[in-house]
Amino acid sequence: MIYMHGQILGTHSFLLKGDFLKPDEYSEIKAKYFLPGGETGTAATVLVSLGADVKIDGTVGMYSGIFNNPFIIWGRYRRKFFRYNLPVSFQFHHTQMDGEQAWKFLEKLKSAIIRCYK
Repeated sequence: MIYMHGQILGTHSFLLKGDFLKPDEYSEIKAKYFLPGGETGTAATVLVSLGADVKIDGTVGMYSGIFNNPFIIWGRYRRKFFRYNLPVSFQFHHTQMDGEQAWKFLEKLKSAIIRCYK
């Protein structure tokens, strides 16, 4: 099992009829596909095509309307030996904050989570 966490985007792919097109040529669409994109989605698609068992956990990229606000999503926590792992995805636009502010926020979040388990 391969567990992946990251941003997932959707992409549309089209298979055209006939041979490879030359510049300014036209073709009909033979088939349409909707595939996960982004680094996580693309990697997962390749791994699954090679026979791997993949689970994806992460965010969907949406920077429009109400989704312009920063948001945070976390996945299922996992325990390994005496440690816990909680995957966290924090998405924000660079016009809203810099990396330093994001890092400070995530450090405070980490401290708060650790205090909950003590």
